[in-house]
Amino acid sequence: MKSEFLKKRKKWLSILSQSDHGQLSSLYSDLKFADKYEWIKKPEHASVMVRGRIGGIGSQFNFGEITITKCVLLLNECMGYGYVQGRSFDKAKIAALCDAHLQSSHYNLVMENIIQKLEMKKNVEIDLIKNQMASTRVDFFALDTQRTNNQKADK
Repeated sequence: MKSEFLKKRKKWLSILSQSDHGQLSSLYSDLKFADKYEWIKKPEHASVMVRGRIGGIGSQFNFGEITITKCVLLLNECMGYGYVQGRSFDKAKIAALCDAHLQSSHYNLVMENIIQKLEMKKNVEIDLIKNQMASTRVDFFALDTQRTNNQKADK
């Protein structure tokens, strides 16, 4: 049970961190929560090392550092964490508030009105990129077959 919750939480934290600040802020303000929270750790900037693997399977290497903003807050006995790329205190705070609400009785409300909408937008953007990439794809097998057929015709 706990591992299932951690998988869901990992997914919603990922969606929140990758979302557009304007859209996240707009969706959150639409819910009109009267939040009374206590800062455990106020928003602050930090650097984290990004690691990579060649081909996704090779040895790990340090790719470089990125700036993040992180914070922790307590909302109705639920601790919310906000870790976002960039330097936005407000986005980190909203992400932490959403995380806290998702651990409370507001789970369904936040999931339906924020997380699912952000996830749909992300999926649309990914599909658009895939379609753009597919339109420029070269099928080398077809080119080789065409060249072979042309060589046979010349003989």
